[in-house]
Amino acid sequence: MITMAHDEHAQFVEQFSEFAAENAFEIRIAPPKLDPTDVLIQMRREDVKLLASPIIDPGITDLRYDVAIYENEGRAASVAALDQLINDLRAFVERIDGITTTVLK
Repeated sequence: MITMAHDEHAQFVEQFSEFAAENAFEIRIAPPKLDPTDVLIQMRREDVKLLASPIIDPGITDLRYDVAIYENEGRAASVAALDQLINDLRAFVERIDGITTTVLK
């Protein structure tokens, strides 16, 4: 999970785009419907898919995104490769002051 203030959202999306380019992902950022911070980020490459989706909870004031990484069908990624990918993603988004990440496996 990634947690941030509303004013950090644009930088968050930019960091995801940079991460995608650096790690050979195709990226798709779905435009928001009503709320400009309500975007869906999808990334794909040969071995894995990554999905970042907003957590909608009226009881919280900050922005939270759930990030999930899935193996692509027929392409097994090693645990070490997945761990490295998670560490790389954390390093990219934590360049922004105030962003926190929590990893659940």
